Amino acid sequence: RTTVIYAGTFVIYAGTEGQILASSIDQIWDLPDQIWFVLVGLLFLPMAWNGISSMTKILIWTIPVYFALLVAAIVIAWNRNDGMPSGMFTAMPHGAVGGVIGTISVVAGLAGTVGLNPFEAADYNRFIRA
Repeated sequence: RTTVIYAGTFVIYAGTEGQILASSIDQIWDLPDQIWFVLVGLLFLPMAWNGISSMTKILIWTIPVYFALLVAAIVIAWNRNDGMPSGMFTAMPHGAVGGVIGTISVVAGLAGTVGLNPFEAADYNRFIRA
């Protein structure tokens, strides 16, 4: 029973991370979100199916892509803002809560996962093929 709970939680986290990655890519290349969701999902499938050995290969292959995209993002942001934006560390979207209340909200949201993640990883990793 606990394995099913941990596996379900793992799938939710992986799906959320995939959605964040797809949405981030969409900010650079404007295609429908569904296309990016499928592409990111296809990238994650070998990692889930073949385990750590596949994940290691994909991570090694994508490190140069990561650094190229990181440099491109910094250059694009720098050119669009004529250098470093002045309010970069103080800017907040409309309706956002900052300060102590915002910090407490983030800590409270993460507090439940701090104890769960090690147990989830320990139990779910039994099924990963190396």
